[in-house]
Amino acid sequence: MKHSFLLIFVILFATSSIGAQTEQLFMITESSRVGYINANGNVVIQPNFGLHSRDFSDYLALVTLPNDATAVGYINRSGQWVIRRLTFDDAGDFFEGLAPVKVANKYGYINRRGHVIIGPRFDWAFGFLHGFAAVQINGKWGYIDRNGKQIIAPHYNNPDYYRERLFHVSVGPKHGFIDARGRTVIARRFDDAHAFRDGVAIVKVGNLWGAIDHTGHIVVQPQFGWMSDFSNGVACIQLEDTFGYVDRSGKRVFGTYNEATGFLDGFASVKINGKYGFIDATGALVISARFDKVDFFHGPLAYAVENGVGGYIDRHGQYVWRESP
Repeated sequence: MKHSFLLIFVILFATSSIGAQTEQLFMITESSRVGYINANGNVVIQPNFGLHSRDFSDYLALVTLPNDATAVGYINRSGQWVIRRLTFDDAGDFFEGLAPVKVANKYGYINRRGHVIIGPRFDWAFGFLHGFAAVQINGKWGYIDRNGKQIIAPHYNNPDYYRERLFHVSVGPKHGFIDARGRTVIARRFDDAHAFRDGVAIVKVGNLWGAIDHTGHIVVQPQFGWMSDFSNGVACIQLEDTFGYVDRSGKRVFGTYNEATGFLDGFASVKINGKYGFIDATGALVISARFDKVDFFHGPLAYAVENGVGGYIDRHGQYVWRESP
């Protein structure tokens, strides 16, 4: 089995799915095998799985066996097999009870028992979010519901997710937004755009990024070389070689950093004097900049590398689990 599926937008899906789980589990690697810990750093699923295994999503994890990358299935949060020995050419994570799978070069969807619920007829398929999934037919993207019914005909260049009651779509070089009936809500007039988050969508005009509200009114004038999605009322922006943060009016609120990210689960990573740390939505440095590399926080933990050794830190910057040096 191949393992290239749905790497795009993984963070967006992770925040939608993980937050719904009663206790998050985090993937670890020991001696080239994958296992899982809880938020306290306790190993709850022993490292018995192959390196192509995935994080948990919708209470299930797609895993492989150590010496056989084709032996693929899904385990539950107790480490028990729920679906074993998949016969599909490719498979993705579960979202909203369904997972995309590939059969004879076409994608469909299975349920938690491994039964095909939506037959394979798409050239490509994304996971479900808010009841809809993006699917590709003949090079164009549209949307289906959980019954496999076409909701939006495949006319568009880009796949995206249904957020805040709107789809971000593009035809030719221009981007706009439609509703779940396919009606144009914000005309396609932007050179790029992201789906709505936190009440606004970032859009590109020429080479510069700004933001609009749900009516299409520009609330942040396009002026930035790069811009993250809004979260906690702020977005990360880049001006030449430095990064900072603006509010939803475009006012610079804090920060001048060598590198920075948008916020996820209340924290953003920043680079200070060659090292990474984390700030909160007020701009306060809540975890000192001492790491060589960091990932986003997903709920209570983030993966970080310090002095060449990786591990998971909590929201106070304390390690709950570390790899062997």
